[in-house]
Amino acid sequence: MGSGLLLLDQGLANQMQGSYRVGLQALLSGHLERDFHFCMAAAPPGRRGTRHVRPAGRYFQRLRCASIDDMLVAEGSLFAAYLELADELRKRVLEPMGDLYEQELSLYTGDIAAECYTELSIRVG
Repeated sequence: MGSGLLLLDQGLANQMQGSYRVGLQALLSGHLERDFHFCMAAAPPGRRGTRHVRPAGRYFQRLRCASIDDMLVAEGSLFAAYLELADELRKRVLEPMGDLYEQELSLYTGDIAAECYTELSIRVG
């Protein structure tokens, strides 16, 4: 966390809201812990004013709203929503073409019982 604040101070990161990435092969194999990463959105270079959190393309997206505490109790794993999304792709006969991303839409307050809104998205072909 300290290094994240330093990046903000130096202008190299533009927010502390979490963005998570799971590698496609880890998702397909059901072993998400093998390729799970926390990412910080990079600050835009120069005056361009744009940033790219994920590659361009067509995405299947799902909104998730829950507290971390509820997710751990009800699902037993923070990865359960990712596996559900992979199952939904199979049901809809959509082929995943890249990594799975989760972007926090609400600020995390440090309270695991607080509601948190996130967007799950995966590029599909």
